[in-house]
Amino acid sequence: IGPAGLLVVLGLMFIALGNFLPKSRPGFFVGIRTPWTITDTDNWIATHRIGGKLMMLAGAAVVVMAILPAPAATIMPLAIGAILIATLFPVGFSWWYWRKHRSTD
Repeated sequence: IGPAGLLVVLGLMFIALGNFLPKSRPGFFVGIRTPWTITDTDNWIATHRIGGKLMMLAGAAVVVMAILPAPAATIMPLAIGAILIATLFPVGFSWWYWRKHRSTD
């Protein structure tokens, strides 16, 4: 299996993970575990919905990039960028959601 095949497998893995994330329930073992998602069920649900969509989108983009006849030097940074956005954006979103919805005691 070559680099393109590995990217296809990685992309399919992200699609499967993105499909699973919105169905997960709050816990300490599975999911986007930040201090804000673990302590608030609504934050968990919102973060995992957006995270799931982004991971499915990134996975599809990686699969498409792997199929395109472009040099690896072009595809790899784009694939890594898509994966980084899909994994880091939900963490920032969970913090933003917490800031927006926290109670002002």
